[in-house]
Amino acid sequence: MNKTIPNITQAIITRLYKNGFIPRTFLSFNPHQTNCSQAYLAYNLRKSLKKYYSQPAVFGRDFNKHIEEQYKLVIFIENGELRDFEKHPHLHILTELSNKEALNFYCFLIYSLQNYYSYMTGQLLNVKYTPQDLLNVWGYCDKEQREFDSGQSKYGNVMLTHKNLQTPMEYDRNFDKLQNIQNWFRDCQ
Repeated sequence: MNKTIPNITQAIITRLYKNGFIPRTFLSFNPHQTNCSQAYLAYNLRKSLKKYYSQPAVFGRDFNKHIEEQYKLVIFIENGELRDFEKHPHLHILTELSNKEALNFYCFLIYSLQNYYSYMTGQLLNVKYTPQDLLNVWGYCDKEQREFDSGQSKYGNVMLTHKNLQTPMEYDRNFDKLQNIQNWFRDCQ
């Protein structure tokens, strides 16, 4: 590594290699909906991912048999600037996908999520493989984690991975759909 990189940067880059996850793309999805449920947002992302993976060109109908081949994702459900007063959740997703794969993935997800949130907007950014870009990405992740860990906000941020979204959802007949989704979401965290 370059000796001019500050120690903190070096530590973050080392962590990238240790964890085996090197982000190449940063996706953002914002439903622009006040008091939107974080649980429903995660659930709708999960449904959109299932639709994506079930495409014949990806894994087909047997996508559940390809769990280990599904994309590695780090998902942040953030509540925006007014997080202490209202819920304005939106998604930030880190992936290891190449530019072409990421564009197809992003386009599919934005159109799928627009079925649930008519004002959904998104953004796709490539993460350059430079120490500064990697530092910015993981610095942002660390900020999200600190806010999540501190629990100071009334509506805290949530961090998930692709493994959390693969958690089976158990349906209890004693609860309505929303309660079942909230139970699944709580078990994912």
